[in-house]
Amino acid sequence: LSANYAMTDESSLYARYAEGFRAQTIQGRDVAFGEQPTVAKPETISSFEVGYKADLMSDRMRVNFGAFHYEVEDIQLSIIGGASNTNQVINADKADATGFELDLEWLITDHLLATLGYAYNDTEIKDPNLFVAPCGSTLCQAYDERNANGQVPVDGNPLPRTPENNFNFTLRWSFPLGDTAEIYVFTDWTYWGENQMSLYRTPEFITDSQYEGGLRIGYVNFEGDWEIAAFGRNITDEDNVLGYVDFSNNTGFVNEPAVWGLELRKNFGIY
Repeated sequence: LSANYAMTDESSLYARYAEGFRAQTIQGRDVAFGEQPTVAKPETISSFEVGYKADLMSDRMRVNFGAFHYEVEDIQLSIIGGASNTNQVINADKADATGFELDLEWLITDHLLATLGYAYNDTEIKDPNLFVAPCGSTLCQAYDERNANGQVPVDGNPLPRTPENNFNFTLRWSFPLGDTAEIYVFTDWTYWGENQMSLYRTPEFITDSQYEGGLRIGYVNFEGDWEIAAFGRNITDEDNVLGYVDFSNNTGFVNEPAVWGLELRKNFGIY
């Protein structure tokens, strides 16, 4: 159920309510390790969103803003590693999330374009009876906080890999060479806040805030439909943890180091 109200020719408000359903999930990888497949029963979601969209400053700026809340009943979750080298699926009683997203495009001058994105997410798993096995290596702090069954609670934790803060930014400057070509400089940056990667809380699998940036300098020939550019990825050579292994050790795997290159592109035919 949705509604849209046009405030002016350049701006509008909207609201949306939705319900969804996901069928049961079966994880059969465990069979390869001599265990039975795990099954998670169906989950349902109820979500609500309100927002604002507008073209401002004589169409030089575009703004999209949305705030949301959703609740998932019997949410399906994965237990990866822990006491055994398996991937199991389970259900938690429920999980909810509240947040907002902002997306902005701004043509600052005829040759300078900036984009900005920000998202805030506050998520929580709610199930006082759900416990999981901590790291199989016994080397994480959560291992020392096990209950009588050798497990640790999940209740109150955020959804895995869902940092509260996410931010991205791009800037593109171009210099026309007549009507047929241009030189441009483009940079893009992304940032994400503290990130709990596992279902259970332990400091070994919570990353600090991380960021990564890129740079591209190029020449485009519109008449010949070709481009040459020098580029860099992860230009500050950050070591960002992207995942973890908690079965036999405390292992993290990271992003690629700084990469620099040269690219030549030519389009053939009419698109």
